Amino acid sequence: MIARTPLLAALAVILAAAAATAQPEAQAIRKNARVLPALGRLPDPLLADLTPYRAILFGEIHGTREAPRLALELARLMARGKGNSWLGLELPTSAQADLDRFRATGDANILKRMPFFRRPPEQQDGRSSAAMGSLLQVAQKVPNLPLYCLDTEEPDRDAGMAREFARHMAEHPGSVGVALVGNMHARVTQGAPWDPGYRPMGYNLSHGLVPATQVLGIDLAYQQGTAWSVADKNGRQVAALHPLLPPSQPIFATAVQWGGYFLKLPTITDGFGAVFFWRTLSASPPFVPPGAAPLPSPSTRPSSPS
Repeated sequence: MIARTPLLAALAVILAAAAATAQPEAQAIRKNARVLPALGRLPDPLLADLTPYRAILFGEIHGTREAPRLALELARLMARGKGNSWLGLELPTSAQADLDRFRATGDANILKRMPFFRRPPEQQDGRSSAAMGSLLQVAQKVPNLPLYCLDTEEPDRDAGMAREFARHMAEHPGSVGVALVGNMHARVTQGAPWDPGYRPMGYNLSHGLVPATQVLGIDLAYQQGTAWSVADKNGRQVAALHPLLPPSQPIFATAVQWGGYFLKLPTITDGFGAVFFWRTLSASPPFVPPGAAPLPSPSTRPSSPS
């Protein structure tokens, strides 16, 4: 299990206390959840719960195999229902040019050369996972699905990501934007256990940039699993495969026996209006293994034998 530092232990207590007063009832989950038979194409009946929204923020746990695939399938589902959609990712906006070149060519080496995917081992926080690389390669083959990097270098990251998301919404009127971001960023309410004044990306987006009725935050719930993430180990930040902490709302796992489902919540709970539940999450290691040799520049040609 991820080492419980005093901060993590305190957060777990606070989140558990909040969940005790806010979690949905088991009967409501069994009645309203929409079962997901496998990790892949999302069933069209989910659209009945999603059609009112133009901004869907999927809050992931970085470094799992399941979250990027669910986000991609969510964008494809909205394209089927609304006619068009686009996908935003918690990648630095400085990577957009490289991402565009990859979109135009399909050359996976462009991704593997990107500085973001070649960060030092201690910075491999799960956002540059093999699952993220797979998402980009699959999405490259999906027609009419623009991909955008949302993470700016602004001092207030959440405000910057919200503005970036709103800018792309304006560029694609009538379409649905889906964002895959960390689960704290996707919340539409103010506050965090460590800072009651914290304003997540979802809060910024729905308070002044986009009508709140068009913004939906979706949480990723689970029973157990692992993630490739950064965690504290003996006072040092270590990026590695870590067991996930126990869920703050175990009712999502105990109410039913299904492996996965989607649930629209009757009220905003912990900043989210819906939940994707996946019983067991699995870690996804870095797309470019730490220490991998640099790839030659596209302009470099091997010398001919003499």
